[in-house]
Amino acid sequence: MGDRFGLSDSDLATITGWLTGQGLHVNFIAPNRAMIQFGGTASNIAHAFQTSLSYYTVKGKQRFSVDSEPAIPQALAPAIKAVRGLSTIPEHPLHAASSLLTASPDMTESRAITS
Repeated sequence: MGDRFGLSDSDLATITGWLTGQGLHVNFIAPNRAMIQFGGTASNIAHAFQTSLSYYTVKGKQRFSVDSEPAIPQALAPAIKAVRGLSTIPEHPLHAASSLLTASPDMTESRAITS
């Protein structure tokens, strides 16, 4: 399935090459090729994504996070949808969907009147 819906071999090689070129190491590539897990020093991560990492106190606990949005090279932008995991601050969705409970589905009915 990864070869059909995930990153192409070329994109995968380009992204992993860029990561390792930044001093980072690739830990795992998901079988569906939709995620690449990588690691490295805080310094290498900050340099690669043109940001810095700082400590913050969140609800009484010390956490670290990037100081600005991570940046990636323009050439990689079409293949990378998000960079996640650069923070120990728990992620929470900005929006939540709720469903309406109804007794029955909406129905439409047509009738013809004949004389």
